[in-house]
Amino acid sequence: MTQRSSHRAATRHQTCRSALHISLTALAVLSALAAGMPGEVRAQEAATQITLPAQSLDDALIQLGRQTSLQFFYTPETVFGLQAPAVSGNMTPEQALQRLLQGTPVQYRLDGRNVTLTRAATTATTLSAVTVRGRTDDEIGHDNVYEKDISNLYVDRQYLERYRGISVGDVFAGMDGVYNGDNRNGAALFPNIRGLQGNGRIPITVDGTSQSIDVWMTMQGINNRNYVDPNLFRSIMVEKGPSMTRGLKNGIGGSVNIETINAGDIIQGDKNWGIELKLGTASNSVKSNMTDPHSLVGMDYRDIPGAQTSILYQNPGLSFNEPMARLRERSEVERFNFDDRKAFIAAGYKHEFFDVLAAYSYNSRGNYFAGTKGADKYMERGANDLTGDNKIAHTSIANLYGAVAKVFGPGMEVPYTSSRMESVLLKNNWYLPNNHTINLSFSRSKLDFAELPPNMADWTLWGVETGQEQGVVDQRSRLSYPFPNTLVDQDTYRLAWQWKPEHSQLIDLEASVWRTESRSDRYQNGDVTYQVNGNDIDRAYDQWSFLCYYYNMMCDSPPAKDPNVEGKIFIGTLQQTKSTRTGFDLSNRFQLSDNLALTAAGDFQYERQRDHIPVETHVTDSAGFNRFLGPVSGRRQEYGLGVNLDWQATDRLQLSAGVRYGSYWGFDDELDEKRRNQHPHWKSQGNAAYQRLSTYRIATEEELALYQNDRNAWIDYAKENNIESSIGSWSQPRQYQFDPSAPQYVIQHTHVPLIDSSKADRTQNPFYNGTYDLSETVDGYEKYIPTSGLNPEANFVKEPAADVWQRPVKRRHHAWSSQLVASYQLTDHARVYSRYASMVRFPSLYETASGDRGLSEGSASGIRPERNQAWEIGYVQDLSHLFEPLQVADVKVSYYHNTIRNFIDRNVQARAIQFDRKVMSGIEFQSRLDTGRFHAGLDVTYRLKQETCDKDYAVTLSPYYNRMPECMDGGFPRNLSFVSLQPKYSINVDLGVRLLNNALDIGTRLRYHSGAENKKLDRLLQGGVLEAYDGTIRPYYWDPVKLIDLYAEYRFNRNVSMRVTVENLTDRYYLDPLSKSPLPGPGRTIMADVGIRF
Repeated sequence: MTQRSSHRAATRHQTCRSALHISLTALAVLSALAAGMPGEVRAQEAATQITLPAQSLDDALIQLGRQTSLQFFYTPETVFGLQAPAVSGNMTPEQALQRLLQGTPVQYRLDGRNVTLTRAATTATTLSAVTVRGRTDDEIGHDNVYEKDISNLYVDRQYLERYRGISVGDVFAGMDGVYNGDNRNGAALFPNIRGLQGNGRIPITVDGTSQSIDVWMTMQGINNRNYVDPNLFRSIMVEKGPSMTRGLKNGIGGSVNIETINAGDIIQGDKNWGIELKLGTASNSVKSNMTDPHSLVGMDYRDIPGAQTSILYQNPGLSFNEPMARLRERSEVERFNFDDRKAFIAAGYKHEFFDVLAAYSYNSRGNYFAGTKGADKYMERGANDLTGDNKIAHTSIANLYGAVAKVFGPGMEVPYTSSRMESVLLKNNWYLPNNHTINLSFSRSKLDFAELPPNMADWTLWGVETGQEQGVVDQRSRLSYPFPNTLVDQDTYRLAWQWKPEHSQLIDLEASVWRTESRSDRYQNGDVTYQVNGNDIDRAYDQWSFLCYYYNMMCDSPPAKDPNVEGKIFIGTLQQTKSTRTGFDLSNRFQLSDNLALTAAGDFQYERQRDHIPVETHVTDSAGFNRFLGPVSGRRQEYGLGVNLDWQATDRLQLSAGVRYGSYWGFDDELDEKRRNQHPHWKSQGNAAYQRLSTYRIATEEELALYQNDRNAWIDYAKENNIESSIGSWSQPRQYQFDPSAPQYVIQHTHVPLIDSSKADRTQNPFYNGTYDLSETVDGYEKYIPTSGLNPEANFVKEPAADVWQRPVKRRHHAWSSQLVASYQLTDHARVYSRYASMVRFPSLYETASGDRGLSEGSASGIRPERNQAWEIGYVQDLSHLFEPLQVADVKVSYYHNTIRNFIDRNVQARAIQFDRKVMSGIEFQSRLDTGRFHAGLDVTYRLKQETCDKDYAVTLSPYYNRMPECMDGGFPRNLSFVSLQPKYSINVDLGVRLLNNALDIGTRLRYHSGAENKKLDRLLQGGVLEAYDGTIRPYYWDPVKLIDLYAEYRFNRNVSMRVTVENLTDRYYLDPLSKSPLPGPGRTIMADVGIRF
C-alpha cells in the first residue's frame, strides 16, 4: 500500500516531534522517534482547527496529513477519480477524515496515528500486496528547510534539471548565500558559504564519499576542487554552519551533501523496471577553434609563424605573436549548432529483496559567449593609473573593478570555457530479513575541460588596463593560442549497511566504508606552457622575429635557420596528481525512553596525494617558486568520535547537546624525500625570526663624539646597538639631500620578534608601544624618519637553519567540539530556536604538508586548529492555516554570528598566517508557498559583517604609523582571503504556475546580488594609506547584477516530457562574485531537453 504522510512537523508540536528537534545532529534521530512518541497518539484525540478546501480526495488527504499527525497508507487506485468536500472547523483528526470519506467507497482502519484506506470491495489478500508510500525524499528535504533548527537549503532533481546552467558551479545558482569560488574556470565545485571556503571548511560529499582535491592557482593560492557530474544528481542539501547532524560530514563553515539518483527515481508507479532517456542541447555555445596543443609538441618552433623564444629575458619559453585562433562574435554562429550536447540514459530494476540501477551520462559543451547589456561598466574602470613601482594606483577601490570587457568583449566568445564529461553510475541495494539493508555503489567519471591560467589572465588584463605594453588587440592575442586541457579520471566506491530491527529501541545502526581515487593531468604550474631546451635556441631567428612583429622591421629578410638548432617544442607545465581517500562512518541511535535519545557516531578518513612534475627545470623564477608551494605529496589521517543527546523536555521544549573528539596527523612526503636525497633546491632556508624596522634617528652627542674620536669603538658600538656604521647629514634622508646645517643621523635597525614566523609582536614594536614618537622633533628636524619600504614582509629576517637537510616531522593535533541547541514551540504554527556550536577544523593536507618550503618552516609547525564559535537564532512560522488555498506556506528568519579563532590563511609569498579571528554575521530570510497551482519562493541574505581581525598583523603591515585597522572586510591585503568577500546582500525569487491539469509548469527565477562593497579599504586608499593595498592578489570586484531565467515544462503523457529554459533572459554582461579569474558569465542561453520514460 502507499503511505501518504505529509504532516508538517515543524509547525505543530503536538503532531510531530521532529518539529521540536534542536540539533542538526538529531534530525535523523527524531524522524525515527516521531513514530513512537505517545504525544502523537494524543493528537488524534484532541480537537484542533482543521481547514480543507474542496478538492480531489488525494490532495485532501495530503493536507489533512500536514495539519494533523495522521499518516495514510493506500494505493493510488484507492482514491483515483474521487473528490472530497470542504471541511472546516474545530474537530478531531478522525472526525475530519470521516467527513472527507463520507459518500465515497473508501473505508479506513485507524491504528494509532496510522490510517489504512481501502475500497469497500478490497479483500485482505489485496491489502497484503500493496506497497507503502509516504512523504517523498524531496518533500522531506524541502520540509526540513523549515523543520531543522539550522539555516539550510534543499534543491531537488527537477529544479537542478530546470536550471542546469552552463558551468558546474551553477548548481548553486538558486541557493541564496551559497557561491562557487572561481565559477567560470575549472569545471568543479568550490563552495563559499557566509564568506568561508576551502581547505575542508565546507566539505562536499557525494553519496557519503569525499573527493576534494587541492589545486594550485599560482598567485591566487589554492582552490579546493570537487569534480562532480550534475547530470547524476537527485538532490543537494546545504547546511550553513557547523553541526553534528547524523549522516553528514560537517565542517566549521557548513556542509554540502549531494545524493545521486536511485532506482526508485527511474521506475514509475508499481512497475518493477524502468528506463529513462534524456537528450538536450543549448544555444550560446561554439566549439573551440584552437589548435590541438599536443600537435605542437615536437615541431620546430621556427616553422610556426610568430613563434619565438624570449629575447628580453633570454629564456627558452615560447611566445606566439600571431594568434592561432580568432575569438568569434555570437552573431557569427548558428543559435542551435549542437556544440552543446547532453545525453543521459538510466535503467532500474527492483525485486522484493533487491534493486539495481545503471546510468550513463554524457555532457559536451564548447566555449560560451558573454552577454551584451551592461558591459560598459567593465570597460573604463580598472588599473588605469600607475605608481612609481608599477602597481595599481592607491586612489580608490574603483581600481579593483577590472576592465574585463576590454579583454572579453560583449557578445564575444569567452575562451577556455569548454568542457566534456562522461560518467557511469552503478547501484545495488539489498533488503534482507530482520530489516538489514546493504547498499553498493560505484561511479566513474572522465572530465576533459579547458581552463585559463590565472597568471595569464592577470597579465592580459593588466596590460589592457594600463596600456603599458601592446594594444588591446595584441593583448587579446595572448588568449588566442591553446593551453592544454585538464584531464581528470575519478572512481568512487561505497559499501553501506543499515540495521533497524522492527521491535528494537536500542539498534538503529548505519555503517559505511568508501574510497575515492582521482588521477589528473593539469597544465598549470605557473611556468611558460611551451618551451624548448635552453641550448636549442636560434638567437638570430628570435631577434628577427622580435623586430618584425613588434617594430615591423626586416620582415622581408628572415635569417637562415641555424642547422645546429632543432627547436623542438615541448610542454613544460604538466602536473600529474593522484589522490586517494579512504574512510568509514559508523553511527547508532539509542532510544532510551519515549522522550530521550542518544546518538553515538564515529568516522575515519585517510588521504594520500602524489604529485609529479615531469619537467624539473623551469623558465620563469615564479614557476620555480611555485614548484615548492604548489600541490603537495603527502598523507593525512583524521578520525572523530561523538555523542549527541536529544531530550524532549516538555511538549513544547526540546533540548539537544553533543560533544565530539577529533584527532589528526599529516606528513609531507615530498619534502621528506627531497631532503633525504639532499636535492639542492630543497635546502632549509631557516625560519623567519623578526621584522627589521630601519629608521633614521638623530645621533646623540655621545654617539657623535664616539664616531669622531674612536672609529674602532664606534664600529663595536654600532654593531652592538643595530646601527649602521655611517653617519650623515641630511635634511630629508629619504631623498639624500645634503644639508650641512642639519643634524647628524644614524640608521637604526630595530628587530621586532615574530609570532609563529608570520607576524610581528606589536607590543615590542617601538613605534607602537611609544618608545619612538614619529612626531618628535629636534630644532625643527624630525628625530625619527622611517626608511623601510611598503612591503613589510620583505623585511622579515631569518635565522639560519641548524640543519639545512632537517627532515619534516608528523604534525599532530587533537581537540574537542561541542554544540547545544534549544527549540521552543510558541504555538501550533510557530517556533523559535537557538543554537551554539564550537567546532574545530584541523589543517588540510596542503596546510600541513607544504609548510613554507624554501621560505620559512616555522609557520607550518606552529599551525593550530581553527575553531568556529557559531551562534544562530531563528524564528519559523507556518502560514498555511491562514488561507484555504495554501497547501504549504512557511517563513524562516535567522540571525547568525560566527567567530573563527586562529583563522589560517596564506600571503602572497605563501607563508602560513594564523589570524586572531574571522567574524561573519548576517540575517537570512527564507519562504515558500504552494497552492497546488501557484508556487513561489523568496530567499534574502543580508550580511552584517565579513571581516578578518588581527591587531598584530595590522601593525605588521603598518609598523611605523599604525594606520591599518585591526579588522578588514574579507581579509587583509596580500592574503588569499582578500578575495573571499561575498555581496552585501542577495535575493533569489522563484515563481511558477501549473496549468492543464498539472501537465504544464511555467515559471521564472530572479537572482540579484549587490556589488562588491569594501568601504573600509576604500577609505584607506582615498586617504593615501599606501599599506592598504600594493596590487598583489587582486580581487576582481563586481557590479550589481540582476539575472532573469524562464522555464516551461510540459508532460505529454506519463512517458514523454519536454522542457525549455532561458537563462540570463536580458543578456546581461556580468562578473560572478568571488572570481579568481576575470571571466565574464555566459550571456542569454536557450536550453531544450526532452525526456522519455518506459
